[in-house]
Amino acid sequence: MSLNSTTLQNKSKQISRRMFILSTIKIGVFLSIIIRLFYLQISENIKYRSLSDKNRFREWKLVPERGIIQDFFGEKIAENNQTFQLHMIPEDVTNMEELFFKLDRIIDFTESKKKK
Repeated sequence: MSLNSTTLQNKSKQISRRMFILSTIKIGVFLSIIIRLFYLQISENIKYRSLSDKNRFREWKLVPERGIIQDFFGEKIAENNQTFQLHMIPEDVTNMEELFFKLDRIIDFTESKKKK
């Protein structure tokens, strides 16, 4: 009977040791999770808030669809023509003749337009 009771006591001590080790590991994991959550939500608050705002406000510039507007009989009411504007400030241009020469190769630039 004494042999049986000593084995029961040894098993009881072994079980209690294992329970202590497992409980310590559980508490360690739980504390590490709590510490990590505190770090992410409190310490890194500003970083993740700005990342969240960048995610939420995303701007895309879309080119509008263009086309020819026709009436019921197929006649054009409106169509798209590309127009360009050139603004020159004479004080900012160092060599006016060179600029006119370069512009003359790109667009039709007459003498009357050069004088203007």
